[in-house]
Amino acid sequence: MNSPVVSLFAEQISIDKLSKNPVYLQVAHQVVEMIQRGQVAHNTPLPGTRVLAQCMGIHRNTASMIYDELAAMGWVEIIPNRGTFVSAVLPNNKLKAGTSNEDLFATETLFELKENPFLQIPFPKNTLKYTLNDGVPDVRLIPTQLLSRWLHSSAKKSQIVQSDFPVVRVSKLNNHLCNYLKTSYGFKISPDNLSVFRSVEGAFYIVAQTVLQQDDLVLVSYKNHQVVNATLRHLGAKIHQIPYDSEGISVEYIRQKFRKGEVRMVYVNAQRHYPTTVAMSFRRKIELLQLAYEYGFAIVEECFDNEWNHEHQQVSMARLDTQGAVIYIGRFGTQLLPLFHRSFVVAPNNLIEKVRHYKHIIDYRHDDFTDKILSEMLIEGDIHRIQKKILLENKRRMGHAIDLLHATFSHEIKIQKASGGMALWIEFFPHISLKTFAELLRKYDVLLPDYILFQDKSTCGIRLGFANWTEDELREIIWSFKKVYESLS
Repeated sequence: MNSPVVSLFAEQISIDKLSKNPVYLQVAHQVVEMIQRGQVAHNTPLPGTRVLAQCMGIHRNTASMIYDELAAMGWVEIIPNRGTFVSAVLPNNKLKAGTSNEDLFATETLFELKENPFLQIPFPKNTLKYTLNDGVPDVRLIPTQLLSRWLHSSAKKSQIVQSDFPVVRVSKLNNHLCNYLKTSYGFKISPDNLSVFRSVEGAFYIVAQTVLQQDDLVLVSYKNHQVVNATLRHLGAKIHQIPYDSEGISVEYIRQKFRKGEVRMVYVNAQRHYPTTVAMSFRRKIELLQLAYEYGFAIVEECFDNEWNHEHQQVSMARLDTQGAVIYIGRFGTQLLPLFHRSFVVAPNNLIEKVRHYKHIIDYRHDDFTDKILSEMLIEGDIHRIQKKILLENKRRMGHAIDLLHATFSHEIKIQKASGGMALWIEFFPHISLKTFAELLRKYDVLLPDYILFQDKSTCGIRLGFANWTEDELREIIWSFKKVYESLS
């Protein structure tokens, strides 16, 4: 009873008889922590079950259960006719007993990881006051009381069922969203033309996975979204950037540079080009559709801010398409909490069927609960009312941001005014080093991430999200822009 281990157990192990956890688990977990901290070294003999029972004030059978649990987890080894010993090697088969708690989990894999340069997109880590973005809604405008009421009401009257059967099925939200898209966007579709996703990135990945094969040629606009480019390259596609002008991407360039059968896909942001927010003209959309029919390529038309049109809903190519060339990817519910954000794909029936099967491989479980709330909010018109209210505020904030920029910078910048969305395209004249600009902004508590900076020989621009900042916040951000710009120019 006087061995160091027994004394250590008696001093440091406590038992809570009111706890829901069984006594043997309470003691076992505390012994594990002592081994992890190095208080009990590897190969150390532990007291027998009789001594342990007396030391802890427990039944001997409980003491046996403690050692059985530790042995099952690999922390101790029970040797017949000899006793119980702390394992020489801990359960992860690499770290020896006595290793400190900070080193319990490996920092690097035992096996070699293949480098993939297309996935090395920087994600900024930040503790600064302002983290700028490429256009996101202000969560402070979301009517949380209304959402809370919907959650509470649905939870009371609904039986929440989560299917675990591996069946490719269609969410009920599809039907209601289909009706919404027909009335709001003019799409002539049925639920068989629609698939709902949890994120627009997941939707695009599965669409690209469905359509593309290794070495397929995909045309994207110059200065395209780097996440889209990384996804395409990761899937083995070859990317060719095409120029754009005030009417959108150059269809004539495609006709001159490529022959029929060479191009597999053209990716566009027809409603508002990323990052410049330039809208594709109706004439250019018709030209691109005609070329797709002639050359036989797919058009992926992604509208990531389709819910935020300050002026009017532009006619999409998906609405004009009559031969099944266009795959439309949009977002829905972005005026609500992220829990309710959805994206959707509109495409011909045969492609949607394949998309659903790919989606099923990744995630066949449906979030029936929030889907049901979204469906009811669509039926009751709450989503439209919320969107209309926030849309007016966003339009006011865009006007305020433009006025502030013009008043602060005079003729040093050029601003592309968009028909909607949540971001502005700003170009600086004369050009400066945007990387240095971003570094100096940190002194003013502002983080300007790399992914919204676009600089080459002809361009010095920033895609600046304005929708999630109040007037006072915008004033402070733009004031810091001016201070840093003056120090560089």
